[in-house]
Amino acid sequence: MRKAALALIAVSLMFAGPAWGADAATAMTKANASYIKGDYVETIAGLREALIDVWNKAPLTVQNICFVTEQPEAYGMYTPRTEAAFDAVDPILLYCEPVGYTVVKSGDFYSFAVAADFSVVDEKGQVLGGQQNFGSWDMKGRAFNTEFMMYFTFNLKGLPSGNYKLQVTLHDRNSDKKTSFEQPFAIR
Repeated sequence: MRKAALALIAVSLMFAGPAWGADAATAMTKANASYIKGDYVETIAGLREALIDVWNKAPLTVQNICFVTEQPEAYGMYTPRTEAAFDAVDPILLYCEPVGYTVVKSGDFYSFAVAADFSVVDEKGQVLGGQQNFGSWDMKGRAFNTEFMMYFTFNLKGLPSGNYKLQVTLHDRNSDKKTSFEQPFAIR
């Protein structure tokens, strides 16, 4: 009787879909077994489960930081600016892709929330100004979303000619994760 119960549990686990928060190593092992069998759809499902586990454990960081020529159309759809020098009256457009923000699942929905602060720093390291909670993003959807970009427009009219840095700090509002980056620029 005990062997039959264990066999039933094992068969149930084999046919159960991956659970939220599955261990990455287990999910990758299942994905590898599916890959070897040629079941690529199930391989993708296993890799997604691994990604969910790893994503939430990863520190908050930022990739693909660059000044852009215009407002991006969507994630990864941007045109980098060839130089980081601006006229004093030009808006400064900045694109970046956060990674590792905490995604929370509630019922059928996944959500995440990120806030941003910024400062402008001169060549001597003096903070000239900035703003806390300059931007805030709250996203909720039925899919675990890792393709999220942030786009900032800085209107820094009145800065004299010189070299500066934009310091941006992102705060994960679902955890204590945060990260900062600097982007040097010049005013002509």
